[in-house]
Parts: sequence; structure tokens; C-alpha cells
Amino acid sequence: MWVNKYIDDCTDEDLNDRDFIASVVDRAIFHFAINSICNLGDNKDAMPIEQCTFDVENKNDLPSTVQLFYEESKDNEPLANIHFQAIGSGFLTFVNACQEHDDNSLKLFASLLISLSYSSAYADLSETVYINENNESYLKAQFEKLSQRDMKKYLGEMKRLADGGEMNFDGYLDKMSHLVNEGTLDPDILSKMRDAAPQLISFAKSFDPTSKEEIKILTDTSKLIYDLFGVKSEK
Repeated sequence: MWVNKYIDDCTDEDLNDRDFIASVVDRAIFHFAINSICNLGDNKDAMPIEQCTFDVENKNDLPSTVQLFYEESKDNEPLANIHFQAIGSGFLTFVNACQEHDDNSLKLFASLLISLSYSSAYADLSETVYINENNESYLKAQFEKLSQRDMKKYLGEMKRLADGGEMNFDGYLDKMSHLVNEGTLDPDILSKMRDAAPQLISFAKSFDPTSKEEIKILTDTSKLIYDLFGVKSEK
């Protein structure tokens, strides 16, 4: 498989770093592939190398750049498919909602939650492979930089829609109401969706795009996004 061949090419036997490289590649493909699905308009005209370049440069001479392609590999297999089996039901719900309803506000909230989770990738890595101090500080900074960059982008667009009165979930909620009437959706889930919608619109309006402070999304806000999509969260 092309991904494994690429990881082999990046691996330095003297450093015994294959597990490290593989973990970075796996996790990065996961996040960037999902992000590309939620934001087709942002990516459809971009070349693969522009779509996602994941830098893992560090002081131990590991590869300076890991370039990930989620279009097609040399084996003509979309790289996104390789790792979709690892995606939880929550993210699949986001993807399905984005594609089925084609609602830009839904896409933005899904994308915000995904970009928020970039930093959790480091926790996954640290549990899987040994990361020395030099790598640790660099990777933490890289994941956080990616997360902050994307959250600012999505929050800015969400605020623009909310302030302009263009963020409206009535159509989406009407469709969900029909599912309740058909007996295919739990009424309690719809109730949580209805409660979450106005709170998330207020949240979007509160964003200050000129602020230099670190963006932090509270757990309660994350839960509201899960509620809007009808996803049960243990958080």
C-alpha cells in the first residue's frame, strides 16, 4: 500500500522511528481527510500538496516534511478510505449531515469541533509511542498552531453568518422533526437540537476576530455542537 511505502521511505533505521512516523501520518490523514469532506469548497481546486502538508521537523533529523495526499495514491486508492474505518460514529454523523443537508452553518460547526480536536492528536501519539523532550515540545506547538489557525478561520466565518442573520437552523430542525414523526429519531434528541441551536448562534456572535488571545472552546460549547448533530457525547 502506498502509505506504508511512504512511511518506509521516511523511516530512519538508525533512529528506529517507524512507529513514530506511522503514528503521525495516520493521525494527520484522519483529521485532514475529515476536514476535507466537511469543506469540499475549500479544497476542490487545490493541488494535493497544497491541501495538507504536515511538518514534523525536529532536532533528531526526522523528515522535515510529511506530505499527505488524500486525493489518490500511486495505487489509485483514495487515501481517505484507508483510515475511514477508524472514524467514530460521531464524525460520520458530522460528515453525513454536511453532505445531506448542504448547510454551511452545519459544516462550520463540524469543522470547528474537528479543528479543536487537532490538539488531541498529541495525546494519542504520546500514548502510542515514546516521544523525547525535543519532539514533545515541537509537536505540541505544531498541533496547537494548526488548531488555532483553523478555529479562527471557522469562527470568523460563523460570526459573519450569525451577525448577518444568515445562520438559521430552522430548515435542518424541520427535517429532523419529520424524522421524529416517522419514528426514526428520538424526540429527546430533537429537543436537545432545538435547545442547542440558539445558544450556538449566540456563541458565534460573541467571537472577537481581532482578539490576540488563545481561542478556547469550553466543554459545554463542544457538547452543544454534539447536541446539534444529534451525537451523544461522553465529554
